[in-house]
Amino acid sequence: MKSINFIGLALSLGLLFTLSCKKNTALADQNTSVKTFSEYLGKPIVVDLKGKVLDTDQNPVENVKVIVGNDSIFTDNNGLFILKNASAHENLLTVDVTKAGYKNEQICIAPEGGTASINITFYKESDLSIFRFNKNNHNLPQTSVK
Repeated sequence: MKSINFIGLALSLGLLFTLSCKKNTALADQNTSVKTFSEYLGKPIVVDLKGKVLDTDQNPVENVKVIVGNDSIFTDNNGLFILKNASAHENLLTVDVTKAGYKNEQICIAPEGGTASINITFYKESDLSIFRFNKNNHNLPQTSVK
């Protein structure tokens, strides 16, 4: 008799648990799609980029190599550059700036339309930095102490 009661109780509990489980439609109704990396970047576009590279004293820096994707150009004696038809994405344009004696910079901007303008402050390697090993961390934002 005890085994029949036990089996009956087990079946009742099993039936109760089965009937109480229902599909959670609230989660199914929500938009749970995940964006891919390329969706965040946006479609590939061509951009005309112009800008100016200045040092921490606001003096123009000449012969700075400005790189966007596979394209590059050097600044003139006024620190100015114009790079036409550079490859970018709708939501991201990455600009690398290098010159011996200066800390490399990498700036990311969101281009608007087919043109973008940027002013870059370029730091000398001798400028004070929070990190002693800043030469190996050249992509970290740096601030100078005066």
